[in-house]
Amino acid sequence: MASRKEDYRNSSALSRRGFVAISAGSFTGTCLLGFRPLSAAETPAAAPSKPQTLVIGWASGPNGFDAEFNNTFQTMGVYRGASVHALRFNPMAVGKAFQDNFAELVPAEAESYEINPEWSKITITLKKGVISPTGNELTTDDVIYKFKRHWALKGQGWGFIKDAMLLTENSVTAENRNTYSIQMTGPNAIAKLIQAHGGAQIADSVEALKHATADDPWSTKWAAANFAGHGPWQLTENIAGQSWTLQRNKNYYDPSAYTGNIVKVINRVIPSSASRVELLESGDIDMAFDLQASELIKLRSTPGVRVDSLSGNFLQWLGFSFNKDESKPLRDLNVRQAIASVLPFDQLLQRPYLGLAQQMKSTVAPAYAGYDQVSAIWNRKTDAAAAKTYMAQSAYPQGFKTTLHYDIGQPGQEETAIIIKSALTQIGIDVNIVKVQTGDYFNIAFSQDKGFPGLFIYKDMAGTPDVNFGTHLWLKSGHCCSPGAYKDPAVDKLYAEAQGNPSDFDLRVRRQTEIDNIVINQDPMGVPMQALGFHAASRENVGGFWWHSLNEITWDKAWKA
Repeated sequence: MASRKEDYRNSSALSRRGFVAISAGSFTGTCLLGFRPLSAAETPAAAPSKPQTLVIGWASGPNGFDAEFNNTFQTMGVYRGASVHALRFNPMAVGKAFQDNFAELVPAEAESYEINPEWSKITITLKKGVISPTGNELTTDDVIYKFKRHWALKGQGWGFIKDAMLLTENSVTAENRNTYSIQMTGPNAIAKLIQAHGGAQIADSVEALKHATADDPWSTKWAAANFAGHGPWQLTENIAGQSWTLQRNKNYYDPSAYTGNIVKVINRVIPSSASRVELLESGDIDMAFDLQASELIKLRSTPGVRVDSLSGNFLQWLGFSFNKDESKPLRDLNVRQAIASVLPFDQLLQRPYLGLAQQMKSTVAPAYAGYDQVSAIWNRKTDAAAAKTYMAQSAYPQGFKTTLHYDIGQPGQEETAIIIKSALTQIGIDVNIVKVQTGDYFNIAFSQDKGFPGLFIYKDMAGTPDVNFGTHLWLKSGHCCSPGAYKDPAVDKLYAEAQGNPSDFDLRVRRQTEIDNIVINQDPMGVPMQALGFHAASRENVGGFWWHSLNEITWDKAWKA
């Protein structure tokens, strides 16, 4: 059986020293960016004990709670807090916050697990006595229900899990009430890591089945607005578009996991970032997310307020659509090279993000092992003359019209869109900017016909900290999470070789370097713009939020003095 704590270099984890070094060099600003341990002066000697409620302000809310179809960042935060996972990453203190330590993958609700030498089968034994808020015990019935539901509904959740775990319909089998096996179709470099991913969450099937009907056997109507799991938190209220509330699971099997004093978290949708700032300054809310860079910088010097900045794993690029009639010009390689050459990269960092972002140089996040090697392929510089030459050599020397979609709920994207539109006029491309609400943006991006008709600003993260996982999500042919529907046979071949050699980390880094050279330099899937980091503003008397790799926030360690 695997030990309870392992160093996953071959699964693209980092040593703590390596993680600190990367993070410290990634951003400038607050002391939190160095990912150093908490000092005695920065956190109470013991977390305050009086039960407290947090009120959080967000730009937007969940777009539902059906893991097969709903996947905004706020939705995934509910999944992370209210469900369970076989494995997880240990927390690492970052100033007054916590974040996943990718060097320490450990059992969560797994009692033990074992992987075969070929990395093609993992056997997991669940802990006994893991109880949901409604009194249902976690068993392999919940696991089997999850995978049967995936295959029955075939939504985005199914596409993601099927591809990530290399599954067939009968891959997951229960050996008894507590032990199950996942038989994969071949070697899988992320066979262990993926068990900690938000998409591998296990929910309460007993509760879900109570809401099944003859015409809705998988309880999709109920799941659109409700969620039930065995995790440390429970979704107790949801008012679509307005608020959602989490409270501690009174039946949670491990009360010692609650090291803070927060027992209730009220999340409020406050679309205006200026309003979120005002409410935070007045103390009417305890934390605010999704703030503009100018607001974060202002709040750093505001009495009673603290800004936490983590390296995170958010990447943002200008995406190209490849499979729409309207996007035909973007299938022209010279057009794509022209766009990549004319963008003003310095402006794209400074104007929207005021130095809080760094240049995206790779599809590997700066916090992941292998980044230093892979990012060395980045050699783009703004060159308007070269861009005009590329356009002259394209099938569209006089230019063309296209659209540029962006998510109105994402800080900095509107200014980014304006910069892009201005730059592209230099090469005859007339851009119509299209603002989209967050929920609608995700629905378009992940629709069956791969949504956007032209250009789009895409912010995402590889939620499994593996050097090849970005390729799995965005670059290999036919993946559910590739909104531009990019495909290149050379990329598929290189990825297959990397995936088939889970124990050879150096080979997987070399193959990823070749892949990134193709998709960024030779046959662009888009244009890398920003590695955004993760930023939150809090009242000074609040701390302990825990950032996870899908940018979910959990509250087990949160405190309020």
